Amino acid sequence: INGNNIIEDGILPCLARAATENDLGANFDETQDIWRSMEYVVDKTSIEKMEDRYRIVVDYKPYEDIAQISLTYDIYADGTISIREKMTDAGNIAAAFMLPRFGIGMSLNGAFSNLEYFGLGPHENYADRCSSASMGRYCNRVEDMYHYGYVRPQESGTRTQLKWIAVT
Repeated sequence: INGNNIIEDGILPCLARAATENDLGANFDETQDIWRSMEYVVDKTSIEKMEDRYRIVVDYKPYEDIAQISLTYDIYADGTISIREKMTDAGNIAAAFMLPRFGIGMSLNGAFSNLEYFGLGPHENYADRCSSASMGRYCNRVEDMYHYGYVRPQESGTRTQLKWIAVT
């Protein structure tokens, strides 16, 4: 991959997450496998030039009869990219095991060291540990977001209720 690329891997929907201690104890890591194994095959793409941005919509083919995902990218002249994700029922979503995560995934090239976000903070927080966190704008170094002393997905650097994030 060219060293000038900011994003090393494509931006894709991500409906699975790493298994937590509770997931392992309840075998949720196995029952959530349907979301982990989803294939994202592009069905159609549209590009529209708008007054102040370009809009790209990527619709993925439905996964079995469970869900259909689309990503909408708004790309502005200053380099800002806004991404919205949408999931619709492909006919039988009610039969699927609960959705563990609704988000996107990507890999950045490692040249970024600063993180700024608006969400709950300043400390780690997650679904059952967010009442002590306050909504606000926070700045951290990327290297300070991961704690090598306890490598558990639910406890290492998680921030919830993010409204926006900037990695510079």
